[in-house]
Parts: sequence; structure tokens; C-alpha cells
Amino acid sequence: MLYLFLAVLCSSSIALILKFSESRNLNRMVVTTSNYVVATGVSLFFVLKEGLFTRAPFSPSLFLMESEKIVTGGVFTESSSFVWAVLTGFFAGILYFLGLIYIQKSIRENGVGITGAFSKIGIFIPMLLSIIFWKEIPSTVQWIGIFFALFAIIIASYTPGLEKSVTSLRASLILVFFIVGMSEFSTKFFQNYAVIDYKSVFLFTVFLTAFLISSTVTFKKRDPISKQAVITGLIVGIP
Repeated sequence: MLYLFLAVLCSSSIALILKFSESRNLNRMVVTTSNYVVATGVSLFFVLKEGLFTRAPFSPSLFLMESEKIVTGGVFTESSSFVWAVLTGFFAGILYFLGLIYIQKSIRENGVGITGAFSKIGIFIPMLLSIIFWKEIPSTVQWIGIFFALFAIIIASYTPGLEKSVTSLRASLILVFFIVGMSEFSTKFFQNYAVIDYKSVFLFTVFLTAFLISSTVTFKKRDPISKQAVITGLIVGIP
């Protein structure tokens, strides 16, 4: 229950900090890049602390030999789990980068409430894909819980004019729903086949990939980098 509370607290904090960023018209790419500096650093700390770079030999050839496990539903060995973490983390990093960009864009266009609702409803994408690919059928009680969760998200995220925003369905809202949902699914996709101890490698790859993309875009655009945007991004990176 403690972890659930902390997850809600972190998620809410991110949305509120990004709302502050958008209200001050801070450079979106600078905020995103600074955020991933912290996230990459923290995840690297855990990778080094757990000795995951040296724990198992890095063997792409062994991974190729074991790749049939993706179809058969087996679990990779430690060496292959490392490779799997890097591969899935790279693609997840692209989704995480896009997700944060479109969440910021949607907050400016639609507000925190409806953006938060669409990002949370995105969890239905990994749920449905898990049913399709791995036959993880929710029980009757779980279906009831899912229904009430969806209802609670909509009610808790209600803001005046919500109906008008929903019916207009701006592209930013649809992209938030899809990208956040696929980001969540990428985590499930990694966990389903890997030794779970390598989740730190997965997260490090995710955040490093997102950082490299965002920093490249930031410096190519040559936009002014304000101190406030950098600090705001670093604060976002903590939760």
C-alpha cells in the first residue's frame, strides 16, 4: 500500500510541476532534458550498486539462441536478460520521451485534469494487450475493480468544460493516451521475459535513450536555455 501511495504522489507531483512549467512558458525541451539527467543518474546509481554491468557476461549471440523464448513464453538467462533490457529499454525510451513531450503539450492545450485522465486511462492498452498476447484474463472481481477505477479517474479528473474537450478529442489527448499506454506495455513486455533483477538496466536504458534524444533536439534547435527551465526539469526528475 505504501508503494501505491508513493506512486500516486509521484505521478501527481509530475503533473503539477509540468503545469507550473507550461504556465511560465518554459522551454519544453530544456525541461524534458533536465528531467532525464536526474532520471538517468538515479537509475545508473542502482545499476552500479547492484553490479549489473559485471554480474553476467554480455552475450548477444546467446540472446539470439534464446530468442525463441519470446514466442514460447520462457524466461531469458541473466546474460540474455541484460541484452533484452537494453533492447526493450531503447524502444521504451523513445516512447517515454514522446510521452513527456505530449503530456506537456496537452497540459497547455487541455489542462492538467483531462490530461491526467487520458494518461491514466492509457493503462488499458497494456491490459488489453496482455489479454491478447498472454491470456491474462481478469477475474470478475478484477473487472469490477477496473470499471470503478475508470469511473474514479474520470470523476477525480473532472474539470469544467471537460465534456467539450472530450468530444473535440484533440490530437494531443489521443497521443497521450496511446503513447503512455504503450510505454506501460513496454515495461510489461520487458518483465514478461527477463530476470526481474535487470529492471534497473532496463530503466537506465530507457532514461539514457530519452535523454540522448531530448538533448540532441534541444541543442539542434538552439533555443535559449534558462536557469528556471533547467531547475524545473531537475525537480521533475526526482518524482
